[in-house]
Amino acid sequence: MTLEPTISSILLKLADEYDGVVPERDVFARVLERRPSRAKNPFASIRNILRYDSFETGWVRLGGGKLMPRHSVLNGLRFRVVPAAEEISADLLARAKIEPFVLLRMPHPRLLDERGHALNSSPQRLPGAQPGFSFSAVEAQTLGGGYRRTRFQPGDSILVTIAATDPLTLKLERDPAAQF
Repeated sequence: MTLEPTISSILLKLADEYDGVVPERDVFARVLERRPSRAKNPFASIRNILRYDSFETGWVRLGGGKLMPRHSVLNGLRFRVVPAAEEISADLLARAKIEPFVLLRMPHPRLLDERGHALNSSPQRLPGAQPGFSFSAVEAQTLGGGYRRTRFQPGDSILVTIAATDPLTLKLERDPAAQF
């Protein structure tokens, strides 16, 4: 027995086939080629998945009937994060600080230091999180001593560059407070 692919799985595969802006109707037509529908409005279910789960299915909605594959949008994207003093002392980076670029439901990203070397990182809970409290906002990543090695101080920031999207890889660079 073979299982019929889901709309989400089809969208995810299609995202790998594009590198730029795509009319959403083209993507809808390709989904329906692989999973025909007899619905009155067959585009509606695809549109709803893209409305609520576009990022997880490999797409970013640009508006105006346009889509762009997530990997094209994210690859090389750079943003700034300012960790709290508690994160610095515990050698952690809160997962909530890297949202929306890294969704809380996504697996933990691979982390690199400023020289491009992999950090010994693992999932952890933020200090003070209640035991048994499983809300994803208490999740963090250890930085393998990264704050200490770079002489990170409260007020400094981390410049995060998305180095790769599969697997999700983030390059972290210290940006001293005096320099921004």
